[in-house]
Amino acid sequence: MKSYKFRIYPNRQQVQILSQTIETCRSLYNQSLEERLKDKGLKYYEQKRNLTQKRKVIATLKRVHSQVLQNVVWRLERAFQNYHRDRKIGQPNFKRHGRYNSITYPQYGSFCIKENKLKLTFVDGLIKLKLHRPFVAANMYNSKRY
Repeated sequence: MKSYKFRIYPNRQQVQILSQTIETCRSLYNQSLEERLKDKGLKYYEQKRNLTQKRKVIATLKRVHSQVLQNVVWRLERAFQNYHRDRKIGQPNFKRHGRYNSITYPQYGSFCIKENKLKLTFVDGLIKLKLHRPFVAANMYNSKRY
């Protein structure tokens, strides 16, 4: 699997939305970690299933794409897998403000790239993007979903 990182240049409103999204993901990570520490039998798929109920109750989760939220729980799962594989790493820690600084859209369809512009779900408008290398998947450029 390939992943790409590109520099984006959002406007002020988009920065605010993206910051809120990252903060929501950080909060979800900490809540999920707390649940895992209280209930040692709780596993990834149970937490992933519980996201639908959480989205109905917590208003801020409704403003974030569901796959982005699922990826937050997946990151926590990977942290626990690494901890159980190598105890020297240490148990996963709670993320303080500023220590959770990225989001992942794991599937094409929740974002679209066309002519150096990025369209993300739940973010208004197009975000300027610096494409410093071409994508391998040609269909990303040919997408007409705006």
